[in-house]
Amino acid sequence: MIPKMPIKDLVEIKKISTREEFTEFIREGVRLVYFRADWCPPCRSLDPTIGKVASQVRDSIKAAWIEVGDLQSVASQEKIQSIPYVILYKDGKRVDWLDGRKNEDQYLLMTYPYTQ
Repeated sequence: MIPKMPIKDLVEIKKISTREEFTEFIREGVRLVYFRADWCPPCRSLDPTIGKVASQVRDSIKAAWIEVGDLQSVASQEKIQSIPYVILYKDGKRVDWLDGRKNEDQYLLMTYPYTQ
């Protein structure tokens, strides 16, 4: 069993709690949104990686996370079928995504075109 990773790994990342917050957050600029659930072992083990990636790209990309159980309407709207799931938006439009647990380099590669 994977030990529970504290949410403190995501402390520097905005938590989105409402549909309105989500819409406003992705509306302008480049945004990374991490869809996760506390009951999901791969999500908990990915939290530190997402925290590191968000810290490394923070000058160019703002990051946020959504607890899918608390905001199922957004997960459904974004057609999230499995978690963890990370979506990169630019000015409100999805430009890239990764599903499942990936390594840090894969997330950095996804964000690279938007950090230059």
